[in-house]
Amino acid sequence: MAGLLSQVAAGDPDLRAFADTAEGQRAAGTAVVAGHVAERFGLRSGLTVQEAADALWTLTAPEVLERLVVGRGWSLDRAEAWLAEAMADALLGPGAPAD
Repeated sequence: MAGLLSQVAAGDPDLRAFADTAEGQRAAGTAVVAGHVAERFGLRSGLTVQEAADALWTLTAPEVLERLVVGRGWSLDRAEAWLAEAMADALLGPGAPAD
């Protein structure tokens, strides 16, 4: 669905503006989460808050879940668990608890 919105938005200025606004809000939200994780738990060595926000922004892209569930046949539970682990590993380091 998200990929479809991007494709449709390319030809419609109003849809493009909507898609851009949604992406901007998602980026702002992941920046807040990255800052919170940094303050509460600390980030893995060498990772800046901006890089953590970028990693979260990428991993939370609707296309990621769509690819895993629709494209590859993963269950939603499996995809969510994998994403939680990937986010924890990206921000805190491998082996960090995802709960």
